[in-house]
Amino acid sequence: NVVEKGLAACLEDPVYRGAVDCRVQAFLDANLDCLNCDYVAKCAGGCRAHALNIDPSNYLGKDLTVCHFYRDGWSERVDAAARQALESLRTDGS
Repeated sequence: NVVEKGLAACLEDPVYRGAVDCRVQAFLDANLDCLNCDYVAKCAGGCRAHALNIDPSNYLGKDLTVCHFYRDGWSERVDAAARQALESLRTDGS
């Protein structure tokens, strides 16, 4: 917490530095079950900040919100809604 530790101390914290400089391969090495997921190329493990919110000691943890977003079909729904909205703008604006 920046208020308690101060900004300099927070920026030097190894957990923070690891989360900021996290590579997808490091995430995959820590979550081998994700290698077989159909969505791994899209999600890349999700948000490190959200993973830390779930488990403050594990910046390589899964962002389960992103898992559900892809696995439950929300990505396709959002894409379809965006395409429909763009098409509506095109047809209404002509």
